[in-house]
Amino acid sequence: MEVQTIVALCAGGIVFLSLVLHVRVVPARRALVVERLGKYRRTLEAGFHVLIPYLAIAAATAAGLSRIAEAVRAEGGHDALVLRTAEEYIGALERLAAKSPEVVLPVDLTDIRSITQMVRKALEPG
Repeated sequence: MEVQTIVALCAGGIVFLSLVLHVRVVPARRALVVERLGKYRRTLEAGFHVLIPYLAIAAATAAGLSRIAEAVRAEGGHDALVLRTAEEYIGALERLAAKSPEVVLPVDLTDIRSITQMVRKALEPG
């Protein structure tokens, strides 16, 4: 077999495999739920559909980042960001404490104000 024939067969196999994996035909009176990484993405109605997973993930990530940026710019958004980050910080310390009986903490966990002030300083530009 010639090299050109082998390359053409490999390319054809890749195209065929892509079609088999990414083309869906939904029968009449049925719907198909599309999930990405275990989360609901959309519902396909009856008909022929081509799914492009990599582009869908990138678009979802870009849209999610845009929504987060808008929420932070909204009134009270920065305060909500600080509070959520402080909650995540405390959660991370709890998980660390569960793994080891001795933990050195950089702040007083009984004083939530000190934690939120620390987070505010970390989030300040410049």
